[in-house]
Amino acid sequence: MAVISLVLFFITIFVKVTTAQSNVASEFKVGFFRQFLPTSRIDMIILTESVSPVQFSISSLNISIHNGTTTRSTPAIVTLPSTLQVRETTYGYRQLGLLVTSPPDKPISVVLVGWTIGPRSTYLALPCIEYTEHQPDQEYVYYGISNDHKKANTPLSDYYSQVLLVGCRDNTTVTITPTHGVQLPDNPQSSTSSTINVAAGSSHTITLHSLQTLLIGAPNVDLSGTKIVSNHPLTVVGGHDCTRVQGDTVACDPISTQIPPTINWGTQFLLTPLYDLAAGQQFKVLASDDDTELNVTCDNSYSINEYLENEGNFTTINTESGKFCTLVCSEPCYVAELAFSRHYFPDFNGDPLLMTVPPISQYPHSVTFTTLPDVPTNFYSIAVPADSYFNCDIIINGVLTTLNWTPIRDTNGVITGYGYNTTASGSYTIAHSNPNGRIYVNAYGFDKFGGYGYITGTLLQQYDNDSHFVLSARLYTPSSFNCSTVGTTTTPTGNEINGAKIPLIISGGAITIAICVVCTITFGILVIHRKYHKTDSVQEPIYDTVTDGPIYIRILPSKPTPRPGHQI
Repeated sequence: MAVISLVLFFITIFVKVTTAQSNVASEFKVGFFRQFLPTSRIDMIILTESVSPVQFSISSLNISIHNGTTTRSTPAIVTLPSTLQVRETTYGYRQLGLLVTSPPDKPISVVLVGWTIGPRSTYLALPCIEYTEHQPDQEYVYYGISNDHKKANTPLSDYYSQVLLVGCRDNTTVTITPTHGVQLPDNPQSSTSSTINVAAGSSHTITLHSLQTLLIGAPNVDLSGTKIVSNHPLTVVGGHDCTRVQGDTVACDPISTQIPPTINWGTQFLLTPLYDLAAGQQFKVLASDDDTELNVTCDNSYSINEYLENEGNFTTINTESGKFCTLVCSEPCYVAELAFSRHYFPDFNGDPLLMTVPPISQYPHSVTFTTLPDVPTNFYSIAVPADSYFNCDIIINGVLTTLNWTPIRDTNGVITGYGYNTTASGSYTIAHSNPNGRIYVNAYGFDKFGGYGYITGTLLQQYDNDSHFVLSARLYTPSSFNCSTVGTTTTPTGNEINGAKIPLIISGGAITIAICVVCTITFGILVIHRKYHKTDSVQEPIYDTVTDGPIYIRILPSKPTPRPGHQI
């Protein structure tokens, strides 16, 4: 009994158990910017990992819009009025933020879908998350992501590169520094405010309140790299109301994705190809710091080095059809994946999509998602780090499965991860087979005249209060074996993640597990040091049978030293 008491005391003093910060939450403040048709339909998909019904509500500043329930197997799809599009920067479009909530013990994830002929511009919503140790002068830094719109060098002025801001808290001070000239309200709180021209590289400071919306847009330019700095978190959505991606055709399509603050960016990425597209795909990489170097390697057959001189600079990299790749940045980067326009490549069906690619440091343990109705061909792609947790198995809808994995290698030929993609239809819950493992999944689809895509889940852990994630070295330690190329499906044995679930430490023999977990985490951490690094909290997921999701044991370190130019 004394031993158990000592262990519990050790856990109480040195270990903090918290719910993982991720896209799964009980409150979201979101919005949807203009599509090229004013009457374009907007859908909101509400997902949960719970097998029993979860209640949710959707409202605006003024009215209740919808109340409903959702389950893991039957996600709710709610059609919203097209008038909720934030189509202009004027005062009449200031109050179009949407509040989505669920019970605190029943978190959900939210996907927004814009329609034209069919589902098009789609993004995974991220909740408003405060920094762990918020200070009055602390800054949240975001950068816009978008694309341009040109056909054979002929500008089309009707379509806009866009960045949409939604306030998360009242009295949020926001400073906007665009990469191209834009028009913004002098005072967005005044219905009679004049509109001013804000030149590229100059800054304009405004105030936004909770659920207020502000659209930043301009034609014939790419607003990627537009900097937004605030004293409270924002929802920042980037994209375009109708763009083409290297396609010399009149047709265009809307794209969108939500961009996390730089504190959630990372340095190591696994890049997955779009399934069976002969044109390949494009990746856009944004730098959060000056002097950022990056390297992309694909199967040892393709390697490219790029240099981004200033923060906010970006580059685009095209990768070949079917190629899984690694990307390493010397400083934290944001990465997005785009699909090419129709006619960019012979016999190519499909059209642009835009979706965030998370760094390995933000991979969640499991994701729940759905493909979209009314799209004839749907897919998902998976990437898994080649760490000591991975044994070539994952769990798909409760079934332990070995897939036909493709090794992903770095510049030295070392396997850094494994990738897989396939056709899909309906709802899925996909999890790593090890409770400590992490996985990346995106969902997407195409028809002859359009496409959609979205990341299905991401953690939102702050690395060290300044964009550098420090993990147990096991996350980056390559496996000593290669995964089999023979796909098999078996019935799970023992405690299974998405069915029987792995129990939280409670009593009896499980206390031994507690001791092992604490000792492993406490004494087994090998910190990877880079420039300005300080040891940050390390989290290892275990599973809670009540919430049906991951919780984390966190080792709390000493407070890190701030980097120059950042407040913590």
